[in-house]
Amino acid sequence: MNPMDSPEPWNRVAEGYAAAELPVLTSFAEEASRLAAIRPGMRVLDVASGPGALAFVAQGLGASVVAVDFSTGMIRYLRERMHQTGAERVLSLVANGTDLPFPDGSFDQVFSMFGVSIFSDRAGGLREMRRVLKRGGRAVVSGWHPFEHNPHFSEMLGAVRAAAPELGVMDSTLALGNAAEMKTEMERAGFRSVEASAVERHTDYASTTEFWRTTFSTSAPLAVVREMLGETRWEEVCAEVDTQLRARFGDGPQRVGMTAILGVGML
Repeated sequence: MNPMDSPEPWNRVAEGYAAAELPVLTSFAEEASRLAAIRPGMRVLDVASGPGALAFVAQGLGASVVAVDFSTGMIRYLRERMHQTGAERVLSLVANGTDLPFPDGSFDQVFSMFGVSIFSDRAGGLREMRRVLKRGGRAVVSGWHPFEHNPHFSEMLGAVRAAAPELGVMDSTLALGNAAEMKTEMERAGFRSVEASAVERHTDYASTTEFWRTTFSTSAPLAVVREMLGETRWEEVCAEVDTQLRARFGDGPQRVGMTAILGVGML
């Protein structure tokens, strides 16, 4: 079983993920909304919504939004933010993206920002997005460009592997991480006129150590690693990874680029 198919790791990192990642996620959501041409009055579904970056951008453009996630922690944060901001056009539900609780053709647009791309059953998730989309509607899916092409994340993954060899091979393969794969999988699910493009954003960190600590406090895969190792061994690994990252990048501020592949298809 893929541990990412369980809500528990996401529940553990929900608060840190929302606090640290929301700005860059919102930036990607704004680009996705632009590509989809959201208009006032549209009914929009945000699948695997996380902290609701896309949902809040869409409702700000006048859409009525339903946000679903299987993580109760993520939905709890989203609802707190809805209450704080007075968002009246966002409805949040705990639901699995491979079994959406909606009739066929319920939405004008359907999004999954970095959600369906990590499903074990991506094909099932994409088919569900297609099923609930109205004829003539748009779907937008995003996935991360492979971390091996990002020096900070590549070095970090290598450092974790070196510090914790008992974990064995850690698979860091990312699905839907290039335009050709995105186009192929969306077309296979039944979407037409699919276009996929790379979008880059960045996040600034005060230091290399802040980059590492933010990353492990917001990463569900690393939450799984932490549980596997136990707290004592995890602290040892953290110190080793921090040392290696500072040796590679220095102690000063870090600007870390993040590249996403955004696929847009029609029904």
